Amino acid sequence: MKLDLIEILLNVGRSMAYPVNEPGLRLDEEASTTDYMGSLRFTNSGGALLVEGRISSRLRMVCSRCLRQFEQSISLSIEEQFAIQIHGNRSTGRSVTVQEEDENPDAGRIFEGDWFNLTEMLRQHSLLEIPIQPLHDENCSGLCPHCGQDLNIKSCSCREDDMPSPFAVLAKFR
Repeated sequence: MKLDLIEILLNVGRSMAYPVNEPGLRLDEEASTTDYMGSLRFTNSGGALLVEGRISSRLRMVCSRCLRQFEQSISLSIEEQFAIQIHGNRSTGRSVTVQEEDENPDAGRIFEGDWFNLTEMLRQHSLLEIPIQPLHDENCSGLCPHCGQDLNIKSCSCREDDMPSPFAVLAKFR
């Protein structure tokens, strides 16, 4: 969703609350979110646009040990600040430029002129919530590396000494 913030951007001291009720997003091949709920406040402080609020959702991921899909609640605490530059002359009126810190062309743009891309901001904040090693349970036993059995459901009949070790070659150097 894109929000038109021109009235806030042109008027110092102007503030607006926005209730967030947005559909979930696909973040990557293994992660997505459910619907976003919460609220944001946009405030023109003079030289900057302040965006503050709290938004909740659920993050759907795959366990890195057993490949089981699971969900985890997330709460996004939004505290962003964007520099505002107002340009104007008598013939064309006033226009606004909002500056983002990240000038990387691969990063999604949060502002396109005076339009605020709420979906992109939610995507970026949600990506930061994905754990490096997602686990459905801290004590997840994972999969047997030999037969692939989910060791959380039942143990397998594989013996560790039957499995070839990648370090077996080093034993002859002892």
